[in-house]
Amino acid sequence: MTGLRRPLQTGLLVAFLFAFLYNVSFLVAPALTTGRLALLALLGLYPGALREAWGLTMATGRVLVSCLALLILYSGAQFVLESGGDSTQLSRLLNFAFYVLLGVPLFAAASGYDLRRFLRGTALAAGVQSAFIALSFVSPGYRAMLAGLVVQGGNIPLTYALQVPGFSNSAGALLSLTQGIGVFAALLLARLEPERPVHRRWLMLAVVCALSTIVVGRTGLQLSVVLFAAYIVLGGPALLGRALLLTAGLAALLVALGPALVELASQRNPEASRTIGWAFEFFTSGTRGTFFREFAEQGVPPLSLESVIGTGRVMAPDGVANASGSDSGYVQTYYALGLPAAVVFYAAFFACVLAAFARVRVEKVALGLLVLLTLVLEVKEPFIFKYVLPFFLLLLLALAGRSGDHDLVPAAGP
Repeated sequence: MTGLRRPLQTGLLVAFLFAFLYNVSFLVAPALTTGRLALLALLGLYPGALREAWGLTMATGRVLVSCLALLILYSGAQFVLESGGDSTQLSRLLNFAFYVLLGVPLFAAASGYDLRRFLRGTALAAGVQSAFIALSFVSPGYRAMLAGLVVQGGNIPLTYALQVPGFSNSAGALLSLTQGIGVFAALLLARLEPERPVHRRWLMLAVVCALSTIVVGRTGLQLSVVLFAAYIVLGGPALLGRALLLTAGLAALLVALGPALVELASQRNPEASRTIGWAFEFFTSGTRGTFFREFAEQGVPPLSLESVIGTGRVMAPDGVANASGSDSGYVQTYYALGLPAAVVFYAAFFACVLAAFARVRVEKVALGLLVLLTLVLEVKEPFIFKYVLPFFLLLLLALAGRSGDHDLVPAAGP
C-alpha cells in the first residue's frame, strides 16, 4: 500500500498520530502504551514497506544510527558499572531508536509519502487533543475519571486544576510542546493551501491549538507566539499590517472584556485566574518572572573526570529530582553520558537534521526555523529524548525533500 485508503484514510491517520504523539499509558497495562500499539499496528499494515520507507526517510541518518548503536552500548555499560540502578539515560536512547528511527519511516508510509497529508493528520490530532484539554479544564469529574484510567506521568497531578492534562498522562512542557507542533503543522498548511477558505480553516485550528497551551504549559504558549510571529513576517508587508491592526483590536477587546471572561472561566475552574497569570508571566514580567529565575538558578556540573566519562545518572536517588541539577537536555545528557559521548550524540543528530534540510525543496525558511527551534528548545528540557519533536522534524524534512513545486503550491496570502 502507498497510503491508508480512502474514505478511512484521514481518520485512521489522525487516530494513529494521536496515539503516537501523546503515547498514553493506561493503568490496566502500563507497558502497552498507545504509541507502541500504533507502531505495531503500522508494522502489520505495512509489512513490506519498511525497507523502502527507511531508505526514503532515513537516507541521511546512517551516521546517527551508527552513533546511536554505540551510545546504547556505552550507556548500558554505565548502567551495569556505575549508575546504581538508574536506567533513565539508557531508556532514553532505546526509546529514541524505537520511536524515532522506526516511527519516521512507518508514518511516512502511512501518510503516503505526502507532506500535506502528514501535516493534516498532525494538526487534526492536536485539534482533537485541544478539545480534551478544554474538557479537562472545565470538568473536575473528567480529571478524576482520567486519574483512575491512565498512569500518572510527570510531577503535575492529573486532577490538578491549574494545569490540565487533556487526554494524556500529564500536563506540562511535553504536552504543551506537542500542541505547539500542532500549531506549526496547521500554520504550514495555511501557507501551502492555495484556496483561501481552506487555509483560513487551518489558521483557525492553529489558534485553537495555541489557546490550548495556556492551560497546559508555558513552553507551548511561547513556541506558539514565535510561530505566529514567523507566519506573519513570512506573509509579507500586507499581512504584517493586517496583523498589527488585528492585534491592536484584540488587545483593546481583552482590556474591555478580560475581567468578565476570567470571571466566566472561574465559574468552571476556580484556578482560571491563577492559570492565566501564570501562563502569561513570561510576557508580563520578563526576566523578573519565575521562568527566568528558576532557569538561572539551575547550575551546570563542573567539568571533571566523572562528568567526562559520564555518571550514568539522570535521576537523583530520590527518584524525582535531576541528578545534574538542571532541566536542560544538553546538561542532563552531558552529566549522564559524559561530555564526549554527549557531543557525539548531538553532533550526529544535528548533522542528520542538516543533511535532511539540505534536500528540502519547499518552505525552506519555515523548516529552517523549526530546526533552529529544536536546537533552542533542548536548552530547556530533554525534548529530543522525548521523541515527539525529533520524530516530527525528521519526517517533515524527509517529506519536504521529496516535494517539489509541482506538488505544493504555496498560498498567495492569508
